[in-house]
Amino acid sequence: MAYVSQQIREMRKSGNLQGAYRLAVEAYRSEPGNKYIAGELTWVLYDCLKRYKANGSQYFGNGEAYAQSLRVIARYGFDPRENDMFYENLVRSVGSVSWDLVKRKRVEDLRKVFEATVDLSAIDARFRNGILMKAFLKGFDEAPLYLVDAIRWYGFSSFSHEDYIDEEYQGRKIPGLAESMANGYLDCMVKKNRDGNPAFPTAAQEDAVLAIRPLTSRQECARWKWLEYKLGKLLIAMGRNAEARDVLAPFVLRKSKEAYAWATYGETFLPERPELYAACIFRALQLSNDPKYALSYHEAAINLFAQMGDYAAAKLEADTVARCRYENGWSQSPVVLRAQHEPWYSSSATSEDNSPKYRSLGANAEATLEAYVPKVDFYLEWTAPEKGLAGIVTFQSPIYTLERAERLCLHDANLAKNYEPGRVYSASLDKNGLRMYGNAVPSDNKRMECVFVKGFEGVFEAVKSYGFVHTKSDDVWIPERLVKKHSLVALARVTGQTVASFRKRKGAKDGEWTREPRIIEVTPPSPGDGQKEVEGVVRIARGGFGFVSDNLFIPPRLVVECGLKDGDAIRGTAVKSWNKKKREWSWAVDQIVDRIDADATDDASLPTGVGIVKPRGGQA
Repeated sequence: MAYVSQQIREMRKSGNLQGAYRLAVEAYRSEPGNKYIAGELTWVLYDCLKRYKANGSQYFGNGEAYAQSLRVIARYGFDPRENDMFYENLVRSVGSVSWDLVKRKRVEDLRKVFEATVDLSAIDARFRNGILMKAFLKGFDEAPLYLVDAIRWYGFSSFSHEDYIDEEYQGRKIPGLAESMANGYLDCMVKKNRDGNPAFPTAAQEDAVLAIRPLTSRQECARWKWLEYKLGKLLIAMGRNAEARDVLAPFVLRKSKEAYAWATYGETFLPERPELYAACIFRALQLSNDPKYALSYHEAAINLFAQMGDYAAAKLEADTVARCRYENGWSQSPVVLRAQHEPWYSSSATSEDNSPKYRSLGANAEATLEAYVPKVDFYLEWTAPEKGLAGIVTFQSPIYTLERAERLCLHDANLAKNYEPGRVYSASLDKNGLRMYGNAVPSDNKRMECVFVKGFEGVFEAVKSYGFVHTKSDDVWIPERLVKKHSLVALARVTGQTVASFRKRKGAKDGEWTREPRIIEVTPPSPGDGQKEVEGVVRIARGGFGFVSDNLFIPPRLVVECGLKDGDAIRGTAVKSWNKKKREWSWAVDQIVDRIDADATDDASLPTGVGIVKPRGGQA
């Protein structure tokens, strides 16, 4: 059998591909498990494929013959583990030939290569790659049935990180593979045949919606320009207007100065709310500058004005459409022809200018959009008024934790200048376009607010230039600027809030959430609140500290300086101090005014002498 393998190889290298192929097939059928014969057969087939680009060959540029050879390879199903180099070269060859067929506009040949590629991808996953898919997207651009088959084969779960990234071509950016596939899929689904009916059945449209809808919430797709618009158009075509309205709203927010955005949004109100449809159409006409690009809106306005009884305005719209079509050499509009046969057309004068009416009748369009756009609760983390920037935090799910927070930076001068950070607001928010529509209002979402804002109340302890407000459960750090701003003194009662703030680690991209204090109310301490006179008998503990009357602490320093012993009677002053271990305020002796040594007298009465006690061994 080794001799047969060598014979096949020699015949192939001598150019006798036909003979090498017959011999290799016969040997492989006789012994299909022989990896040497299988290997020789693969390279015979690969040389057959190379004839597609061999000048002078009868197979040169023959896409059908190339596809036939691919189908033979797929039928044999050679093991990729035993033929890795063969498949590696084959993938490159299929990609190169596919793009050549695209350039030559050989759509049917490309279709046959695609069908063979589908079979090969079941054997080796390398055939499902972005280069091939881009060729099919380009080559099937005007063949919707083929394009949809290719998109379904590749699938939206096969994307790599690179597939979401825009590409550079001749100095300009073009959409990446993922965006191109989504756009192509949606464009196909709204196409109509020659009879004006949808080119694809409802079931196919439903599949497209299920495949594309999840992309609208993916962060990688946030910058895509047409996703919501094209998906909204498909939903309108399917009669799912309420869903289309929700999908289109973010797009209209971003494109609020574009006539087509408003006209498309208006379609979502038909037939339930014709008055809102009219408002959107007139808003579109208000924004449109050239009738050539807005003929459908002017045609709609003919009927809208006629329904209002404003026949002069309707006649101007009809004349505008008729003139524009005539000047561009287009056929007459059926809508205009019907209007010209209405009694009102011949009996009405023509309005001089409909622009004021556009403004008046389209005035409610923006309020309509704001009313129908779902409100989003967000936490205003920071603002930069001088730059017109604001940092907000939202959540993609109703589970509110700092770990699930989504931080965004909005270019919104109104939000940056007129709203207070550390608060939760509600607004019509377009997270894809990173802007806010209309004005934000305080939110009553207490669950979200509790994640970011926590109240506290406690007594202030001064530590150098800063301090802490001690509560039963926590210590709130108060920086020097707030100490000065609110003139805080020891033992003042402070009421305030801590607000969450994200801090990046120095030299790193990540960071962590911290809490910044915000003081609401300060109650100064009453005179004498922090100090009182004490007297009693000393009890010394093993730790070197002591107590007076069992509950007044004497620090070790004072015990040593004054040489205190068990049974000494003292009189002095005590001040309030924070007990970290017990987490409570307590009294501690800070000065001894008089004492009687227990060894000097057995009298248990307190001393009557006055004067500060000097440490033992001190000078008189």
